[in-house]
Amino acid sequence: MKKIIMVIATVILVAAGIWIFAEHSNKGASPENSLGNEEDSSRPMEGQDSFGLDVCSEVPSSLVSDIIGKAIVETENPSTSSGTGCMYFTNKEKYEHILIQVSYLSVENQKKGQEIMDRSITTDNTIPIENFLAIQEDGQINAIYLVMTSQKYVRIDRTPNTADNDQLVNLARQVASVIKGD
Repeated sequence: MKKIIMVIATVILVAAGIWIFAEHSNKGASPENSLGNEEDSSRPMEGQDSFGLDVCSEVPSSLVSDIIGKAIVETENPSTSSGTGCMYFTNKEKYEHILIQVSYLSVENQKKGQEIMDRSITTDNTIPIENFLAIQEDGQINAIYLVMTSQKYVRIDRTPNTADNDQLVNLARQVASVIKGD
């Protein structure tokens, strides 16, 4: 009897795994998940050849350092179940860093969440990929979102004392170029 239960459980788990894989694969190819960013790109927005598998390598600390005018003393990969990224520390003791985070979450929900926190949403036409900036009441950029698909984006933000708004936008431009494969 235990063997029969084990076989049935195994079959159910395998079937569930196949179904989940098929659903995930279909989402990447579905029109509602694509935002057309691949047309201008030499790189896909989804899959193993897309941006986001090893952010610390894909966006070298030297690039971040050159843009913000400060040395990067250490990098750290803050991967979670919903994404991966890289923290570029300018001061590890004070936890001062730039964050480039790839997330597999709803872009629309991110916009709504920023608006709920009374942040205005705008775009920057100088960034060569679909984007939106969340602007705080004091005029500071809270975060820049580079939209890869409706369920995948790259968030760029920083802690105080690391970069000003212009530097953050410049970094977003450079990261967008890396995403596109320019």
